[in-house]
Amino acid sequence: MVDFTNRRETEAWLSEKPRDVAIVLAARAALRVLPTLHRVIIPHERIQDIVLPTFRGMAVSWVASRFPAQSVGLRPYASAADDAASAAASAASVVAVAASTSTSAAYTAAAVASNASGEAAAFAAYSVSAALAAAADDRKASAEALSFDAATMEEGLTPTILAGRPLWPDRITSSSKAGWDALKRDLLSAGDDWDVWTDWYDDRLAGKRPWRRSLEIARATLPDDLWEQGPKAVNAEIKRLIAAEKAKTAANRRASRDGVQSIGDLEPLDIPSPVSFKWQDGVIALGGSALPVLGPRNDPRDLARKMQACREIAKDISAKIAKGRYNCRVEYREHLEGYLQWFPDGDDGNIYLADRSARALRELLVAEQDELPRPFVADVKGFLEQHIGIRPHFQELLEFFESVRTHALPEPLPQDAVDQARQAIAEATPEVFAPNVGQALDVESGPPSTVEQPSVAGESGISKIELPPDPIQTLDPEIEKSGAIARTLNALGKVLKQGPDYVKNMEAWEKVSTRLLPYLHTIIEWLRNMTGL
Repeated sequence: MVDFTNRRETEAWLSEKPRDVAIVLAARAALRVLPTLHRVIIPHERIQDIVLPTFRGMAVSWVASRFPAQSVGLRPYASAADDAASAAASAASVVAVAASTSTSAAYTAAAVASNASGEAAAFAAYSVSAALAAAADDRKASAEALSFDAATMEEGLTPTILAGRPLWPDRITSSSKAGWDALKRDLLSAGDDWDVWTDWYDDRLAGKRPWRRSLEIARATLPDDLWEQGPKAVNAEIKRLIAAEKAKTAANRRASRDGVQSIGDLEPLDIPSPVSFKWQDGVIALGGSALPVLGPRNDPRDLARKMQACREIAKDISAKIAKGRYNCRVEYREHLEGYLQWFPDGDDGNIYLADRSARALRELLVAEQDELPRPFVADVKGFLEQHIGIRPHFQELLEFFESVRTHALPEPLPQDAVDQARQAIAEATPEVFAPNVGQALDVESGPPSTVEQPSVAGESGISKIELPPDPIQTLDPEIEKSGAIARTLNALGKVLKQGPDYVKNMEAWEKVSTRLLPYLHTIIEWLRNMTGL
């Protein structure tokens, strides 16, 4: 892995990567050292000279990394932000070296976003170097965070998803937290609506999904003459944009409720679903699983071997349980059989439903490890290691988990609408829906709520077998379940609308569409509120 403390090595490594990799690493490196600015905001004038241009540079570079489709349109704004942050770095150097290098990291991160040529690697390497210099006591932790980011992308995570992740792999360092707390306190006490930036940075620290993409783009593309007026004018305009967007959202919801009269008026969201559907032989059936993707270093034969290993190990453990080789509950075999039922095989299967079975198996094992035979625990550990290893190859699965992690429930999922939708689907099976549609909607049974893994040594003193850590173990189970159900029904609504072109039994389709309409609309509006779309 590249040594990010070596600028030449960093530039050489980045020169072989897509431009998006340079943009996201530069942006994240700069964002991590923003707390060092707490040393320069006294006197008050420094806020306008240094802090605001630094936030501007970081906002533009972050938007370019999170929404790459906007990168071309952002270039003139990134160039202007680069110039402004460069001047701020010069001003900061008079006050504190760390603040100067932090601001330098911001302006070179903006330069990466504004540059369409091969110079992006050089600018990004400089931004990384400046950020590490600003990090001071946190230099080692910052370098490790960069290495973690690079490793996740090598394993297949896209730069776009990485841009939305928390800034630190584990948690913010104590010195950075103290610096940010001090900077945040001083900014808020200065007035001038600085909460539009302190809230923004808190969201970047936590990896929280932007409420509205349009707002992030609007923030990054404010005109030069407004920035020149200073924080009072800039922050007031950002606050106005936020209020206007909230009012527009509320108005759209009212209009949506009034305008839905038939299934053709239904407006499902264009977002990933853990389960897909398709028309097949005149009825709606479960769609094929998302195809796995290869990372830059992956061999397709290696991926095929990994997937085959998942199947064979699951089959082997299930067979041993069936033969009485292991003294364990029948639920372990049920989870393994569920995994095998849904595990992708060509166009069949569903990786999300298979993954749910694997996680349910792990949670059960964590809770009962003390009472289980060590050979059984070792076998299941090997299976879980194989399964967790193939997750990065299924981008839609990662995107769904990312959405779950970054969203909070605005309000509980309207369970009555869900129950009524399920009942209507069951009654229209098999005339309109294939039997596997109802099975896919049944996500109530797992995985159970998160269980903390016990300590490594049991009461007997015998060392326990350590289970592989699950990167998504901390997902809120209620948010996941609610999000999965809502997204699945949203996807079903999309396909249901196509009925006149594909359905065999038009009368049955019209009947179930009319019955489903109010429930699907309620669920889609809940999902719209949850995702901020």
